[in-house]
Amino acid sequence: FTKTNMSDRLSVSSHDHDCSGSFGEVEGLFDCFSGESAEEVPCDKQEDEQANHSQDKTEVEVEVEPPVEEVIRFSFVYSTQEWIEDIIRVTIEPKPFASGAMRNAFKMQILNDDGTKTKWVAKGYIKPPDNAEGVLMQDVILQMSAAYYGSEYDKLDPPKKVELIPAYLIRMKDRPKKDFFCIEPMMEGEFVKYNTNAGFIESKIWRNTPQAFSHFTFEHSNHQAIVVDIQGVGDMYTDPQMHTAERGAITKFGDGNLGIKGMALFLYTHQCNPVCQSLGLKEFPLYDTTVVESEPSPGLWRCISSSCILLSPFVSTCLHLSPLVSTCLHLSPLVSTCLHLSPL
Repeated sequence: FTKTNMSDRLSVSSHDHDCSGSFGEVEGLFDCFSGESAEEVPCDKQEDEQANHSQDKTEVEVEVEPPVEEVIRFSFVYSTQEWIEDIIRVTIEPKPFASGAMRNAFKMQILNDDGTKTKWVAKGYIKPPDNAEGVLMQDVILQMSAAYYGSEYDKLDPPKKVELIPAYLIRMKDRPKKDFFCIEPMMEGEFVKYNTNAGFIESKIWRNTPQAFSHFTFEHSNHQAIVVDIQGVGDMYTDPQMHTAERGAITKFGDGNLGIKGMALFLYTHQCNPVCQSLGLKEFPLYDTTVVESEPSPGLWRCISSSCILLSPFVSTCLHLSPLVSTCLHLSPLVSTCLHLSPL
């Protein structure tokens, strides 16, 4: 994969905004009093004793560089749907710098053949699933599939191009447990989540490009897939989610793939913007615009009530929904972002 000029992607064009939003270590204080006396120590003597105490310390915390390790890197090639592997040298910090509900993120460096180092992130499961390799391979396939749509989007010469950063799988071949990590380049800058896999759109930093990109993927896939959960720095994205039009059991892209329900939810909450229009993307009309609230409700749910979303016949046709179940989606009473098709 060719590495593009990432720095150009980190700036956000002012024309792309609908609205603008925009450990420290505490040193331990040495005890100024001996255990044998409770006398008050004069300030100048206190400083001398503290200095002597500091010099007498035998244990000094020293930051140790992580060891260089050879790992097997697995790369997924979207065009051929094949995996290739090679050996690279890396260093991985032993402690995570960030943690989520399921995964830890570790700072990593790749040692290049020319002696330079590049900053990366290694992500591993806190409690690895039984098939950790297979789960992480699906994560890589998902991100590289989304990267394909990103390159196709850029071919249309949009006002602002996007980039889905590459992801790879590595195996720590010299570690006892042969640990697996999903790795990607380190992203530096303000990280923003623009939309989710369940229709939510960030209202504080509302931008046209991320929403138009999701819309584009639905059209370009011939309504068979959509890339959502758009997040990253500027228009450099990572960790997306894809919904697919699979029938029955969903087998691709993990538990975040809500299938046609997730696709329908994006189509309903999406409001076409100038970027969509410049790319010639089709607008999705509502079932009955006369009953929809004039202003988006909190979280930008454009619903006719708190529990029901009506879809237009056009959207239903795009999703190949049965006429008996195509006009109504109901929000789960327990989790508002989890949808199920109406039994009607």
